[in-house]
Amino acid sequence: MSEFDFENIKNKAIEQLKAGKPLLGKDGAFAPLLESILNAALEGEMDAHLNDEERLSGNRRN
Repeated sequence: MSEFDFENIKNKAIEQLKAGKPLLGKDGAFAPLLESILNAALEGEMDAHLNDEERLSGNRRN
């Protein structure tokens, strides 16, 4: 999972608000934040359901 810059998200949100553009959606400022949250949740679910041996044997997210 890649890291992202909260300062960059904040600056993009401010720019979009000033321009009257939505913050949500594909090109919204919050898209990278939402993506990070969802990926972390999916990874946590995988950790809760599979041990290391199961993950190495081929059971992983599609």
